[in-house]
Amino acid sequence: MKKTILLIDDEQTILDSTSNLLEEYGYNVLAANSVQQSKEHLQANSNISLIMTDIEMPEEDGFAFLSYVNNNTHLKQIPVFVLSAFSDQEVVMKALSMGAKDYITKPFKYDILISKIEQKLAAALKNILLVSDNQSSVSFIDRTLRTEQFEIINAENGKDALDIMNKENISVVLLEIKLPDMSGFDLLTELKNISSDIPILYFVEKKSNYTLIDIIHKGGNGVIERPFNNKDIIKTFKELDKTPV
Repeated sequence: MKKTILLIDDEQTILDSTSNLLEEYGYNVLAANSVQQSKEHLQANSNISLIMTDIEMPEEDGFAFLSYVNNNTHLKQIPVFVLSAFSDQEVVMKALSMGAKDYITKPFKYDILISKIEQKLAAALKNILLVSDNQSSVSFIDRTLRTEQFEIINAENGKDALDIMNKENISVVLLEIKLPDMSGFDLLTELKNISSDIPILYFVEKKSNYTLIDIIHKGGNGVIERPFNNKDIIKTFKELDKTPV
């Protein structure tokens, strides 16, 4: 599935040329010539993977947009790049302090921009949120997947998992059906409210009452069976990591 990038710039020539470049590299682009139009795109699309915004724009500027994103729990996990002609260090530091993940000064080289985008999106694909208070399972999954360059972030309960989802770029969630503070299926609903297209897998026992079909019917995307098989776990996550840009 193609990744979607939201591009915000009031200069139509910049908007057109950068949109064309991104589309040539296989991205879907949502173009906005104002902060207001960008908000409309964000409200209508839940699958935006990255945002790039100018700073100087009429009415609301890029700082107003960064503030808007940071104050919205459903949006602040989306990485934001700033593309701006301003090179003043105070402006750069202000943007970064408000949550921008990178600051690229115009005019920029297209190959550098594409490289930064690919690096950011590739890094996001490696982050796995593991929601379990079973430390033996956590340790096993961590050892298995770290050898394949995946980053494991552990939460022991649903509340912590939601906090992490609102702060980090998570690409896959693996969780228990039973958690200390809520069921795994209730947590699925909350997670999907934050990121509707994130894959969610469940731990199941081989002789569990829950089959893969049951999990899919409840909104999940797959299972990891206990007792664990290293090769099966690696294969499952590598297949998820192969989703084309």
